[in-house]
Order: sequence, then C-alpha cells, then structure tokens
Amino acid sequence: MKFVIVYASIHHQNTKKIVDDLCECFPVDSIDLTQDPYPDISSYDRIGLASGIYFGSVHPLIKDFVEKTKFRKDQKCFVITTAGAPFLDFSGFLCRTLKKKGIECCGSFHCRGYDTYAIFGKIGGIAKGRPDTKDIMRARKFLDSLK
Repeated sequence: MKFVIVYASIHHQNTKKIVDDLCECFPVDSIDLTQDPYPDISSYDRIGLASGIYFGSVHPLIKDFVEKTKFRKDQKCFVITTAGAPFLDFSGFLCRTLKKKGIECCGSFHCRGYDTYAIFGKIGGIAKGRPDTKDIMRARKFLDSLK
C-alpha cells in the first residue's frame, strides 16, 4: 500500500513538522501544494490531506486540490490538521467533499500548533511549543493505525 501526504503549511510550519516526521518514520511520500498545486497522485492508495487551519478552515490550496482532483474509487483519504484552537474537528469540509466524490475518508488527526494569526499575534501567540513530542507521537500512532 502506497501512502502520500499532500499538504499546505504556511505560517509557523506546524503542519510541515508533523508531515516531515511521519515521512521519516514511515514509507510515506509528501507533496507541498505551495510548490506543486496539482500533483499526480494516481499511483497512491492512501492520500493524506494536511493543513494548518486559517480562520476555521483548511488552506485554500487543499480545498482546491480536493475539489479538482479525480481520485480513483479504490483510493482512501485521511486528514491531518494543526491549529491554535484545541478540541475542534476541522476535517468536516474535506470529508464531506470526498464523500460527494465517492471517496472514503478513513480518519482524521488534529493537534494544536503555535498560532500568531490575527489577534493572537497581539498577545504573543497561543499554543507555544506545539506541535510537541506528544503530538508527534500521537500522529505516528494515527498513521500506523491506517496501515
């Protein structure tokens, strides 16, 4: 089974930190949508969609990728998000969009990430030091469960 994580990580590289670690620990490829907005994922069985959260939503490049990509019916997707806000499930839009396309979303992972966006910058940011070692270990456990 071949895995790839397609991601957009902009401000503090929180999502990239998770993606890079997963690619070091597992046989997983990664594609940065800021460098390659329309990659060919046809050879992959499991596609991760990873993004920081911006004003409650995934990065526009991730949305655009999911909406415009023609997935194979046997491909399955999973979602990874990082955000300053805790305990919110930001995978809903992506999972609903995938379902409309007939693609299964087989799970999601979320952790906090350092956030200085908008008003948080005025107070020095929130979730400093995140994602941390515990978050990374949880992400590894999540990906391992998808094999």
